[in-house]
Amino acid sequence: KDRTTTSRAPRPLVDLRDLTIADGMITIRERPAPDSLRVRVLTAVNADFARLRPSHPDSAAIVGMIRKLSARLDNPSLVVLDAKGDFAVDGDSLRFALEHILLPHSQVHAAGLLRWGGAHTALDAAINAARFDVADLHGAAPSLPKDGTGSARLHVLLTADGAAVIDLANGELRSGRSFAQGKGIFTVGPRGDVSVRGMDL
Repeated sequence: KDRTTTSRAPRPLVDLRDLTIADGMITIRERPAPDSLRVRVLTAVNADFARLRPSHPDSAAIVGMIRKLSARLDNPSLVVLDAKGDFAVDGDSLRFALEHILLPHSQVHAAGLLRWGGAHTALDAAINAARFDVADLHGAAPSLPKDGTGSARLHVLLTADGAAVIDLANGELRSGRSFAQGKGIFTVGPRGDVSVRGMDL
């Protein structure tokens, strides 16, 4: 009886420095269920990496240090003019620390963990928006007002079952002649039920 076993060759070390991508395209395929496929496409990708490590013998993670990044995401619709920071993709998760994200009319800092592969994409992130325009965010959050500008510091928790908890530490929003400022914790259940606590306007 042949007892010979074949071991898988270790991953090679690929650690790139000072890498530039010009007008690229990235396709992300997620399988929230065995019979379901969700596709997201990044186009017009222009990036300057201080470091990009796509392969390592002892780790399956893809690690990157971004000096400058611009791209268009189709789902949800989002345009990034510039971004800077670090990230690590490991299996079905993305850990990120972006010290600078510039949208057409918004400037944001964000750090956290994104997970996909379930019925809903999960997110646990701290976000600080020195300024934002809701027009930049309509593709990701169509329920927002049609227009408005402001600033916010918050923690966002989106779970795989579709629930969400938004802990707003401080925020303000101007829309038309209206102005709101305050803090609070907003919870949205998997079925869409909403509750608010700690509201201070």
